[in-house]
Amino acid sequence: MTSKITVAIALLFLTFCIWYALTHTYRMRSDAMPTSTTEIRYTEPATIGSTPLVISRAVNKEEQVKGLSGQNSIGENQGLLFVFDTEGNKGIWMKDMLFPIDVLWLDSKMKVVHIKENFLPESYPASESSPVLARYVLELRSGFVAKNGIKIGDTLSF
Repeated sequence: MTSKITVAIALLFLTFCIWYALTHTYRMRSDAMPTSTTEIRYTEPATIGSTPLVISRAVNKEEQVKGLSGQNSIGENQGLLFVFDTEGNKGIWMKDMLFPIDVLWLDSKMKVVHIKENFLPESYPASESSPVLARYVLELRSGFVAKNGIKIGDTLSF
């Protein structure tokens, strides 16, 4: 009787080990595989000043930490809008960035309150933040601000 229980326990343990190994391997493979969500999709029409653009929003912490990191580029009239719950001194860094960007900080009324042009990937680990409280941050292709005459006081609208 004791040997039957021992064999049953051993089989149960072996089954558990095999199940664990298979599910753990599957999780590792699925985490490593690229997904279609790694590329940012710009779908929301907007205007900054009088310039039309198409944006995507980074609304949760994971999206905000990632930002444009790892992307090869951003289109001429595309932007990534970081949406924060409250106003504050929102810092931006260039971790894992592959290209320079222009950065706009906007207040709760979507008015530009600070601008950083040509923020370079080599500047990491330094960060840039607005001296004025901001609720939104808009990342754009480097040169966008100069080309389109964007200035403090301009408004982002949808």
